[in-house]
Amino acid sequence: MKSIRLKYIATPGALPSNSVAIISYFVMAFLLPLSLIPDSGISFHALYVLPIIAIALHCQRTGQVVAAVCLSIVFQAITSFSSSFSLISASTELLIAIVVSISVAYVARIARHNYLETKHLASVDALTGLHTRRTLESILEMEVARQKRYGGAFSLAFFDIDNFKIFNNARGRNVGDEALKLFAQILRDHTRESDYIARVGGDTFAMLLPRTLSGECVSLCQKISEKTAHRMADASFELTISIGCSTFEQAPQSALEALLQTDKAMHVAKQNGKGRTVSL
Repeated sequence: MKSIRLKYIATPGALPSNSVAIISYFVMAFLLPLSLIPDSGISFHALYVLPIIAIALHCQRTGQVVAAVCLSIVFQAITSFSSSFSLISASTELLIAIVVSISVAYVARIARHNYLETKHLASVDALTGLHTRRTLESILEMEVARQKRYGGAFSLAFFDIDNFKIFNNARGRNVGDEALKLFAQILRDHTRESDYIARVGGDTFAMLLPRTLSGECVSLCQKISEKTAHRMADASFELTISIGCSTFEQAPQSALEALLQTDKAMHVAKQNGKGRTVSL
């Protein structure tokens, strides 16, 4: 349990930014009177880096980081000039505090940027800009958990471009990529804000439709099939799609079960002549 909590603390963006900022500012304000205790012999300068790191990792706004660094420097300046009998000593301590505060904030900020950029690249398909299979599985797991708790229904659809390997070999990879991007755009054009679309394989795509019953799902899939045939023909791509869809009015045991059932429906569509929609 402790390791899970530490993981959230150390993961950029995992904690609410406003809460982190308020707590961090409070910690710095709490350190100031402790540092001013006469003859305590204890230096609290090093502890100021902790709230700075927390804000730099979890807060999106740069202004919050700048405010934390400035507040830290001001408080450490008050401490240094209040407790030191030497102006040179106090100035040196303050210079060190400035360098450390800025350096820590900069490094933590870079770490946040790199982490979030890597996370984005892992969750988005580079060619189509859609979600990846891993992201879809995570979203589907949350949808299954929501349904188990609150009820309702959701639908899942798989789309496979028929004879794509033959097309790709005949027309070339660049043309194949254009066909994939075109189909991704067709899916975007037919989804609501609450829906999720992903590229789950080379020429296989998926769509998760929360709060959608079977009739609505099948109707949408047939519409996508017709649109795809027309737009592919307009682009001189002789391609159709096979679609398998499933609606879950009762929560499946797991996200994997929902994926397997929908994948089975898609394969039935391909075995029955391709270019059609099958619902299981």
